[in-house]
Order: sequence, then C-alpha cells, then structure tokens
Amino acid sequence: MEVVEVKGGLTKGIDKWVRRKGIQFRDRKTGQYMSYNSTAFLITRSIYNKGIALSLFFTKPFENAFKRLPNEVVEKFGLEVDELIQHALKDFK
Repeated sequence: MEVVEVKGGLTKGIDKWVRRKGIQFRDRKTGQYMSYNSTAFLITRSIYNKGIALSLFFTKPFENAFKRLPNEVVEKFGLEVDELIQHALKDFK
C-alpha cells in the first residue's frame, strides 16, 4: 500500500469526530481495532482522493419554492436578470 501524506485542517476535524463518535476500523489481516489516528487518517485520505458527494441542501428547497412562485413574479425576475446581464456586458466591453 502506498503511503500518502495528507496535510491540512481536515485531519484535525476528522480526528475529533472519530474520537467523539468512537469510530475505529479493524485491520483486515488481524481483526484488531486500529487507533483513532489511523482511522482518521484513512477517512481523511479517502475524502482527499474521492471527495464528498454534494448534499444540495440549498438548491433543492430553492427550486421547489421557485416552482410555486406566480408567473408574474417569474417574468419580472427574468426581465431584471436580462437587464443586469446586458448592463454588465456593456461595462465589460
């Protein structure tokens, strides 16, 4: 197994979380529990390599609320956005 050094603030946060929750992985060969540091390192390395799935905690409720808006509000909002974009493009040129 290749050893990858992971630096940054994520390691401390994951270490605290692992200790608070009492999470410990087991060694595949011996079946013994790994240390909290080893468990935190493996979780941190996995997050660094694979990332974390998006939760869309704001996007989904916003889209649901936007669907319930009256058409008049949506049309006015659309016109204002168009004007804003046109104004921004004028300044950009």
